[in-house]
Amino acid sequence: MSVADILEQMGQNAARRQLVRGQVMGNAVGALANAPGAILQMRDDQRVQDAQIARQQQQDARAEDSYQRRVAGDDREIAESAEVQRQKTIAHEIITAYTAGSPNDPSTNNLDAGIAKAKELGAPEFIEGLKAKHAAELQALQPPAPKVTQLNPALDTYTNGVLTTPAVHPEKVKTPAALGSFEDYVTRGATALGKPVDSLTAVDIEGFRKKYQQADDRPRVTVQTGAGAPGGLEPDAVELAATQYRILGTAGIPTRIDAGERVKIMNAAARQAKALGQSPAQAVQKQAAYKSDGASLTKMTTMAAAAEAFETKAIAQADLVRELSKKVKRTEWPIVNSALLNLKAATGDTDAHLFANGLLTFTTEYAKLMEGSTGSAAGSSEGARKDAAKLIATALNKGTIEKTLDQMQWEMRQTRAGYDTTIAHITDRMGGAPHAADPPPAKRIVYGMDGKPIS
Repeated sequence: MSVADILEQMGQNAARRQLVRGQVMGNAVGALANAPGAILQMRDDQRVQDAQIARQQQQDARAEDSYQRRVAGDDREIAESAEVQRQKTIAHEIITAYTAGSPNDPSTNNLDAGIAKAKELGAPEFIEGLKAKHAAELQALQPPAPKVTQLNPALDTYTNGVLTTPAVHPEKVKTPAALGSFEDYVTRGATALGKPVDSLTAVDIEGFRKKYQQADDRPRVTVQTGAGAPGGLEPDAVELAATQYRILGTAGIPTRIDAGERVKIMNAAARQAKALGQSPAQAVQKQAAYKSDGASLTKMTTMAAAAEAFETKAIAQADLVRELSKKVKRTEWPIVNSALLNLKAATGDTDAHLFANGLLTFTTEYAKLMEGSTGSAAGSSEGARKDAAKLIATALNKGTIEKTLDQMQWEMRQTRAGYDTTIAHITDRMGGAPHAADPPPAKRIVYGMDGKPIS
């Protein structure tokens, strides 16, 4: 090759390098020209997403505040109910001591025993009411005042038109008291004191009552009890009252009931406890644990209801994500899909934007359910939402998205099934019909990946 040819070749090479350099510079200038528009679009999209997150956080905060107020109300209601139950129990024990085991016979009431029981229980506020009740029952034991009848208008005295000093009283016909009865005892005692029966005071009658209780010549009183007695408890009623006593303690026994029926109820409760395999100490412990179990059941039911709401919303959102995923074209490689989806979002692709929003809502509901379920309707923590977002992303290919959604739905079902199992366990622990063997453990519901329960 001649020198001229070499020089010509070198000139051509230099020209080509210059042309390539110009093309590179032109592309760079074009890219720089388009960069501001893309940056502005990405900033607008980010602002929209930030606004959506802020609205969601505000809604979550309002829901959490509402839940906390509701929980505080529940706690107050439980405390008030416990106080009412305590007052009923104290009143029941005071009345039991006051009536001396015979609530249907006011003549056997013992005011001193009732007052002593009230002081023993640290409830002096019941004493005044007990005294008023005692006075009323003593008053009821006294014979009614004779009815004044106008017989001689010429001799009667009136004050403001009211007969005040009748001249004549009708003879009162009295039925002789049964020998040995309390009325006979009072009549004889009044005669010994030199007083008419009508002039006896409440204190006099109370003194006669105490002496009458210690007398050996008073008539025997036979009380028929059991299913054969009119108004007696049927066997089913005894079992029902026994169940109440076994679970609630003495507050579960009706107050106005004779001693025989009370013994039947306590015996039936002991049989039930034995059939359940409970020792006396265990039976007492279960009574003490009943209230706390009731409160736990209320809270667990609230948590289960909230979890069910979260799961329902998440499942509906998962169906929406599946439909949107089909509309957005992607490759098999997440790293490529990430750049492709960013480009689609920057260029305002509607399907890509809706796909991202739908997946964000799904992971938010998933995080609420899986974080620990406080029972609150409020949103989960920021950390829980970030952890949920790591499990699934728009950059995954369509097949991986589908399988990941299936697994996350399966996990939510298992979590909610755990609440159902716990509720069943607490309910069984709180009591039920007695049986010879221990109750079987609550059945745990397990779901397969297809969403159907596995037996």
